[in-house]
Amino acid sequence: MPELPEVETIRKELLNAGFLNKRVIDFKCHWENILENGSEDKFRKYLLNNKLLNISRRAKYLIFEFENSKNLIVHLRMTGQFTKPKTQYEKKDHEHIHIKFNDNRWLVYKDTRKFGKFTLVENLEKHFKEIGPEPLEKGFTDLVFDKALGNTKGNIKSRLLNQKVIAGLGNIYVDEALFLAKILPIRLVCNVSKKERKLLRVSIQKVLQDGLDNMGTSLGTGETNYLSVSGRRGKNQQRLKVFRREKLECFECQTIIKKEKIASRGTHFCPSCQS
Repeated sequence: MPELPEVETIRKELLNAGFLNKRVIDFKCHWENILENGSEDKFRKYLLNNKLLNISRRAKYLIFEFENSKNLIVHLRMTGQFTKPKTQYEKKDHEHIHIKFNDNRWLVYKDTRKFGKFTLVENLEKHFKEIGPEPLEKGFTDLVFDKALGNTKGNIKSRLLNQKVIAGLGNIYVDEALFLAKILPIRLVCNVSKKERKLLRVSIQKVLQDGLDNMGTSLGTGETNYLSVSGRRGKNQQRLKVFRREKLECFECQTIIKKEKIASRGTHFCPSCQS
């Protein structure tokens, strides 16, 4: 599933694709289960003739902001992708949404596993009221992070994956941040010290920024892997220290990296470096 760096990379490329200040003149849906709160006809009427003013992000959600306080929220889920804009309408395999703008270009949404969701929203603050703080914003201080983590008896891996606690983190970047902070993913939140929390906050920001700088993480070679709008694979997989490195030596201590199921997710860690 695309996490914060992947979604932010997609957002930036969509901004540079030239759709801002263009009006929607057509909307086609070929798999209505993707539409969270309405039919194809409802989405078409809602968006038709509205000007796109901005494309923003909250957690792992893309927000297409239109005039008249209208918003289209897209959650890519497992395999959602926006492909290169087209100048002619052409339905290809796994393409489920086509949005035409008044420059006669189509914005195309592709989703092999069909888990993505499109949602019409007018009150963004209300819609995202339960999402946690953004970890790359200036306001993400030690105090904010400490308050968000709390002192629960659940494990730290599960806590960091919770979008109500911190926005945008997923399995890849949580494993990488915990390795960098030298904290075992099974550790109870209440047993993570103030000093460790400070290091963990910095580690979260570092692995996310590295992911952004390297245009995201693409694992494997199949068409379901993350690709940017321009069709480029991410490069961050070359920098991963533990994720998908089970049975290989740790770069730091040469201990074999382990993979266990924690928080219902395949979790990677070094049993020597992390405690």
